[in-house]
Amino acid sequence: MSTEKTTIAIVDDHALIRQALSSLINSSDAYLVTFDASNGIDMQQQFSRHQAPEIVLLDIAMPEMDGYECTLWLKAHYPDVKILVMSVNDSQETLYQMVKAGVNGFVLKESDIEEILRAFREIRKYGYYFSARMQGHLTAIIKRSLMPQPSLTDSTLLNQQEKRFLELLCTELSYNEICGIMHISYHTLDNYRDAIYRKLHVKSRTGSVLYAVKHGLVQV
Repeated sequence: MSTEKTTIAIVDDHALIRQALSSLINSSDAYLVTFDASNGIDMQQQFSRHQAPEIVLLDIAMPEMDGYECTLWLKAHYPDVKILVMSVNDSQETLYQMVKAGVNGFVLKESDIEEILRAFREIRKYGYYFSARMQGHLTAIIKRSLMPQPSLTDSTLLNQQEKRFLELLCTELSYNEICGIMHISYHTLDNYRDAIYRKLHVKSRTGSVLYAVKHGLVQV
C-alpha cells in the first residue's frame, strides 16, 4: 500500500487560519501541506518556488487577488490541480460563479477538520465534494435557471434520452423515481448513467450536476 501523502496548499489572508489548518492537516497520515499563501499574488509566487500541490484549499475574499481570480489563474496554468473552496460566503450566486470558474468543491469555514479531510478524500476519489448546504444550493440554482443557454457543441455529446436523464439527475429524485418518470428499467438507467459519466468525463452524480451547471447543458 502506498504511503505517499496527498499534497495540499492553503490560500487564505488570515495567518492564524493558515497556521491552524496546516497543523490540523499535517497531523493526518494522508495529507501534507507543502506551502501556504496570503492571497493570489502570493500563491502565484509560491507556485513558482514549489512543485504544484494536488489540491488547493482556497478562500474567496482576499485582497489583491481573490479566490475567483485565483481559480481562473489555476485553471489556465495548472488545470490538473483540484480546488476546494472554504468560505464564509454561502450564497447561491457565489457558488454559481465559483462552479463556473471551475472549482471542485465548496465547504464553509464553520466546517470541522473531519469534513475538510473528507472533502479531500472525495475530491481525490470522485473529483468533487460539496457540503450539504452547498449541494442544496446547487439544486436551487438549477430550479431558478441561472445557467446560460446550452452550448450546442457540448449538448450534442448526449442523445435526447441521455439529456433527459441528465436533467433528472439534477433534481432530488431517486434513481427509482427517475426510472418511473422515464419508463425505463434500472438496467437501462445504468446504461444512461455510464454513458453520461463516460462522455462528460465525470465519476459521480454530483460531478454530472456540476458539469451541467458549468456548461449550461440543463434547462429547468
